[in-house]
Amino acid sequence: LQAVQGHGTSADLLFPSPTTEQLAVLEDCGLCSEVGLCVVAATLTDISDTGIRQAYLRYADDICWEKQLCPALLHIEGDYPKAENEIMMPRWAAKKLGLANPQIGQKIELPFYYGYIFMRYNRLSDDTEKTFVISGLYDDASSVMVSNEAPMYISKSFLEQAPAKKEQYRSAAYITLKEKADAAELSNLLVLTNGQELQDLMSHAGERIQDMIQIGAAVLLIILCGG
Repeated sequence: LQAVQGHGTSADLLFPSPTTEQLAVLEDCGLCSEVGLCVVAATLTDISDTGIRQAYLRYADDICWEKQLCPALLHIEGDYPKAENEIMMPRWAAKKLGLANPQIGQKIELPFYYGYIFMRYNRLSDDTEKTFVISGLYDDASSVMVSNEAPMYISKSFLEQAPAKKEQYRSAAYITLKEKADAAELSNLLVLTNGQELQDLMSHAGERIQDMIQIGAAVLLIILCGG
């Protein structure tokens, strides 16, 4: 359970930018017990003074949320967003954004732009603001939280009204393998292109945690040396 919480999902593999054909392969290949999809719709702005390094609004389909993300989260309260103006967020981020005691039903105004920070999925709109209603809260013990990143979840209707074509938004398939299924075999079936790769989520989380430990150690050394 701690391992699942540490890397933020019960899924085994992450597959960024799947095509429609590749998603069909994942569903039909017989190697996967669960295939969920997550799409980043927007990135928060004006948060540099909050202590949040990065925050983004993303949509998770039912399988991804219920089967692959929820098992990794703690103290889930409320419901996944259904209305276009609803949002679900980690409690620590809600507090950083000014809500001393975040509650279901509270309103919060968030500045953002549509799109993500990676060059391929960069800004897709001008800055805008929206008042959201908190439909759910959760605690996060993953490497993402350790690095001060805050994924916040929005509804399917929010994603559907977003201003760009859906292929312009960063998506990823979360893959839970069947017992004894071979990731290498799955990789061959997917016919990876354009730098695509299947990411081992457990290894990836371990690397992120190790990076954060090394950064923390370096900062501590500087402090001790009076730098």
